[in-house]
Amino acid sequence: AVYEESGKYELAVNNFKKIPPVSQFFSEAMVHAAYLKKGLGKSEEAVDMLTAAIKKKQDNPQLFAMLASLQDDKGQTVKAIETLKQGLD
Repeated sequence: AVYEESGKYELAVNNFKKIPPVSQFFSEAMVHAAYLKKGLGKSEEAVDMLTAAIKKKQDNPQLFAMLASLQDDKGQTVKAIETLKQGLD
């Protein structure tokens, strides 16, 4: 939060990425990091980060929802719908 408040978004993202998948905060951290990446105009990096996070933690629909949102923003609506369906399985 300190890095975020001081505008050091990349440092904030790097700290979020250090949270291990076994942590109860992992999914929330990855979603927030992806949101920051999107705000920095790095949506493709956010997509890659979420895709990797989903491989590690497939049981959290938040990850799928954020990924679908990014896909939809890129005009990939059909892919976004498929991603949402995966998150519900």
